[in-house]
Amino acid sequence: MEPDQSVLYVDKDRLYINQWIEEGLEGDAITNNYKYYEKLLVMDLDGNLISERTGSLSLYPNGKWYLS
Repeated sequence: MEPDQSVLYVDKDRLYINQWIEEGLEGDAITNNYKYYEKLLVMDLDGNLISERTGSLSLYPNGKWYLS
C-alpha cells in the first residue's frame, strides 16, 4: 500500500481501499490548479487491482456502504 491509501473494509477475498489524490502542489505550496479527490480501489488479497472508481466509500447508519 501507498502512504495515501487506507483500508476501509475487507470482504472475504477483496480489500476496499480509500486513496486520496492531491494535484496542483509545488513542494508544500498549493497552486491555482489544486484539486483534491478520493478514489475507491478494490483489490484482491495479492494486491491486484480489480476496479477503481472516483469517490469516497462511507458506511451509513443503516449498515450499508455507499460511494459518494
